[in-house]
Amino acid sequence: MKHFDENIIELLIHGDKKILKRKEEIENHISECFSCRELYNQITQFYATVEKGENINDRDQKLIESKSLVINPVAVNKDSILSPIPKTIISRTYYFIRTEPVKATVSLAAAIAIFLMGLNFNSIFQNNNPAVSVLNDSLKTLRVYNNSSNELYSIPYYSPFIVSENEILYNINTHILSDLDNDKINELISIVQTSKKEPKNYNEVKIYNNKGEVINSATIGGEVEYFGRKLGSYFVAFSLVVADFDKDGFKEIYVGGHSYNSPYVLTKFDHQLNKIGEYWHHGHLWGMNYLQLGSEEGIVLLGLNDVNDDKAFPVAVFLDPNKIMGKLQSANTPVFKDLPLLNETHYKKFARTWISDSIKHKPRINTLLEVTNDSTFKVQYGFSSITYTNLYSSLILTLNKNFEVVDILQPDGFKRKWGKLDGQSF
Repeated sequence: MKHFDENIIELLIHGDKKILKRKEEIENHISECFSCRELYNQITQFYATVEKGENINDRDQKLIESKSLVINPVAVNKDSILSPIPKTIISRTYYFIRTEPVKATVSLAAAIAIFLMGLNFNSIFQNNNPAVSVLNDSLKTLRVYNNSSNELYSIPYYSPFIVSENEILYNINTHILSDLDNDKINELISIVQTSKKEPKNYNEVKIYNNKGEVINSATIGGEVEYFGRKLGSYFVAFSLVVADFDKDGFKEIYVGGHSYNSPYVLTKFDHQLNKIGEYWHHGHLWGMNYLQLGSEEGIVLLGLNDVNDDKAFPVAVFLDPNKIMGKLQSANTPVFKDLPLLNETHYKKFARTWISDSIKHKPRINTLLEVTNDSTFKVQYGFSSITYTNLYSSLILTLNKNFEVVDILQPDGFKRKWGKLDGQSF
């Protein structure tokens, strides 16, 4: 049943022209509805009192005749007469709650909700999608921000080496923000170690959600037999690539790491850190990057092959990640017992120079410097544990998409340190 508020009933009492067409409808309803009839009676008595000039606050026992539409009028105590329409905010609020309880309840709930939202406005409406991750080696923290530069969370870390320096020296990643499962929210994938380990087994990879909570974790490395001896599981996770090479809508995670001896392993995980495969290589591969040359895309690995320790040589390796299924080893370093061979797409062995022989240190390809176009790229050819960190005392080689050297740059720093390298082919 639809009820009429006090404004409509007040217009009826005054015979206002606005409701003449509905007069019969309203009167019929009032005659049948107790609550509306009571409101009608109260308003009627209020105006009757005002017209007589009586003080409605006098608490005597005078009875006032009701002008009710009921056939038999009743007498009511004037204490029950409706007070004048309130003027103050508090009285109006009380009046509204008493006459419109349902509306008042809904309004109160809405007001409370708005108030609670206002208390924590920033946290509710702040963009919580991670956009930038930054290492702070001095504070030993990995900090994550949204695209408005608001910090979302930070992670303390421990590392036996300066992580950011390695990222710069080898042009590698140790932490990547990426939408792994195509839900429009970035996860943090990190191989930055969060605690000191004894023995020194810094081989963890973790996935963090946008609140900084670890949702998945795994380790790389493990026992392997080579040259008739077994290698323990002490590994360092060193570099990271995240990409959807198989085009299934979910990104894979690739972690490169080396032991404290020569074995190197590239471990392939799915987007939840379930292990898919491994690629084992004898000789550390420090550089690891996503690389696309023309229509070919894959992972490039840069370092050295030291199967023959006294004659180690620099290498650049190009892998098709889709072929890394199960535990495999490089077809160019087949020294690991009982592991099937994986034929790399490209395996470039670079020549040694007289410089490496004279300083008696293993030469290496350290860093992918840049992809100059869709068919060539540049790498750094280093000579020793001291000089490989200095770009200007190293050679800069340009390779084409077939991994052939098409240009050799000898920086001035290289010439000052070693002299001009003439007649050398790579």
